[in-house]
Amino acid sequence: MSAVLYLDKDTVYVNFDSVAIEGKEGEARILAGTGYYNEMKGKNPNIELTEDILALMNEAISKKSIISRDGYYAIYFSPNKKIDDVLIFSCQQSLNRDSLYLLELFCNNIGVAYMNLLLHREVEDTQREILYMLGEAVESRSKETGSHVRRVAEYSQLLAKLLGLPERDTELILYATPLHDFGKIGIPDEILHKPGKLDGEEWAMMQSHAEIGASMLKKSNREIMKAAALIAGQHHEKWDGTGYPNKMAGEDIHIYARITALADVYDALGSKRCYKDPWPKEKVLKLIKDESGQHFDPQLVKLLCENISDFEEITRRHPD
Repeated sequence: MSAVLYLDKDTVYVNFDSVAIEGKEGEARILAGTGYYNEMKGKNPNIELTEDILALMNEAISKKSIISRDGYYAIYFSPNKKIDDVLIFSCQQSLNRDSLYLLELFCNNIGVAYMNLLLHREVEDTQREILYMLGEAVESRSKETGSHVRRVAEYSQLLAKLLGLPERDTELILYATPLHDFGKIGIPDEILHKPGKLDGEEWAMMQSHAEIGASMLKKSNREIMKAAALIAGQHHEKWDGTGYPNKMAGEDIHIYARITALADVYDALGSKRCYKDPWPKEKVLKLIKDESGQHFDPQLVKLLCENISDFEEITRRHPD
């Protein structure tokens, strides 16, 4: 827009969750800036902007219109009733009516786009909370804590980042991993809570939770639920093909499931269960290294061991 209208490079976009003038409290922040304002993104405009620019901004909000003064313009626009936005830019020439109309149109489109981003993020945050609650509800049946769900989700996201997966994949893994054991809702309590070793029939029933979870979750067309179905159905597969339910091997196992498999076992070994006490860190890492290339993807094992302090920090943040 600056190039089209030959504006100066100094431009700042300020967002208010509510009107923050005339003594009213409001949450204000700079969403974007160019030129002089380039380094102010995310900061408080009431601290960063000069008094004359603040006065121009507040007048535009008060009058809900375009205000110009001393080579600066402030364009007010409102994506909805709860949000007031102002675009402020410097321009040493007077803008005609057509140019101002074009700027207003541009700003309103920015506001709509920003609101759509906020709504999309709110939907995803809500989905994430629901998935965590569902995962915690499932784990509570097997007398495991909700912290297990959160730790495994964050371990998995960390592994995905260390592996260099795209940001969207790391988000999906974080959101979907809490449902890795969703199929346990179909397993009888006497099997879930049995303190001793399961017999052959009981073990077969326990193994069925992978297929149960995948079958239930894959009915949804939502991206997160599809990812959850993959993880639920494949996170007990093993790198060497000896896992269940389908004896998949190597890279035939989806990367989401390979990541979750390692994160889940890492946390399970270091946590108390109805059938065992927590293992010391050294014993946990020895088993994981021994299972590299057998149970686990060797590349993921290497990443975990090389960055173990980061995984331990997650453990400290989410204690049982």
